[in-house]
Amino acid sequence: MSSQNQPRFFEPFGPARHDLSMVELERILVDKIRVEVTHRWDRHHLDCLRNHLNLTVALDPVAQNLVFRLQSYVLGKDTSYVDATERVPADWWQALRQRWFPGWWLRRWPLRWRVIEIRRIERRMCPHLNRKFPEEQRHLEWIVNRERDKVET
Repeated sequence: MSSQNQPRFFEPFGPARHDLSMVELERILVDKIRVEVTHRWDRHHLDCLRNHLNLTVALDPVAQNLVFRLQSYVLGKDTSYVDATERVPADWWQALRQRWFPGWWLRRWPLRWRVIEIRRIERRMCPHLNRKFPEEQRHLEWIVNRERDKVET
C-alpha cells in the first residue's frame, strides 16, 4: 500500500511532524526586573506589637509560592455566655417518633427531650493594652465589661 493510499486521520493542528532532525531556535533578549513587596506599619502599631514579634518566611511547595508570616500577641479576653436554649428530642428514635407517629401514640408514650444551650463566645482584643502604660483605662474596661455595651431595643 503506498503512502498516498493510506487513510488520513484528522489532525486539528495540521500534519504531524515526526522529523526531529531539524529544530528551529530563536534568541530572545529579556530584561531582569526587580520586584518587591512592601507593607508599612506606622509607629503606633509597632509600639503595640513590638513585644514577641516573629517573622517567618517559607516556601509553600504545594502552591509554589513564598509565604511571609508576621506574628505577635495581642491582649484580650474570651467571654462566653448563653445566647439561647432549645428543647430537642433526646435521640434519633425520639425524633423519628416526633415526626411520624400519630398524636394518640405520643400522648400514650411521651417523647423524651433534652435541653441544649447555644453558647456564644466573644473574643475581645485590644492592641493598645500591649504598651507598658496604656494611656486610657477605657480599653481595659471594654474588654472586661460586656454588660455596658448592650443596646436596649
